[in-house]
Amino acid sequence: MARQISITTAEVFRAVIITTYSDGKPASTLVEGPYSTERAAKGRISMHVNAHRYARLHIESVSGWIESSPVTWSPTTKTGT
Repeated sequence: MARQISITTAEVFRAVIITTYSDGKPASTLVEGPYSTERAAKGRISMHVNAHRYARLHIESVSGWIESSPVTWSPTTKTGT
């Protein structure tokens, strides 16, 4: 899916979401982002927690955390005319 990402901040955030089966085994690890605000990344974790709460997928728990990274933009190659 192509999309335009416009980030003008010096730091970006991503959400790491972990799901666990009822037997304690990891079900999946999702990484979503980048987002320009920490709040947007936290919202993605909340969405997954709420979605799995009502789904019957044998998922015992959903949790996550936020990771951040500085952004440094620099040209790589010249494209176009």
